[in-house]
Amino acid sequence: MSAYPRPIHCAKCERDLKPEKNGVWLIEMFQGNTEPYAIWHADLWKCPECGIEIVSGYSQRPTYHNEENFKHLLEIAFKGTRYFNYERRD
Repeated sequence: MSAYPRPIHCAKCERDLKPEKNGVWLIEMFQGNTEPYAIWHADLWKCPECGIEIVSGYSQRPTYHNEENFKHLLEIAFKGTRYFNYERRD
């Protein structure tokens, strides 16, 4: 088995997604809450055919809201490329 994961594949276009930007931030929010819960460092991938984008390649663990460096890391995330994940409870 390879030490490297296979590229992310677009099921619609049958093409491998390409890295669009490394080192983006994913900020997790609980549904109905206005405060961030966790921050992940990740990568943005894009299909060269249809342009769909996904966030993948997450760090090993997030930084949680109750950790000492969370506010500082959140400030850094807001200065960079960031995306939000609103947790659903459907």
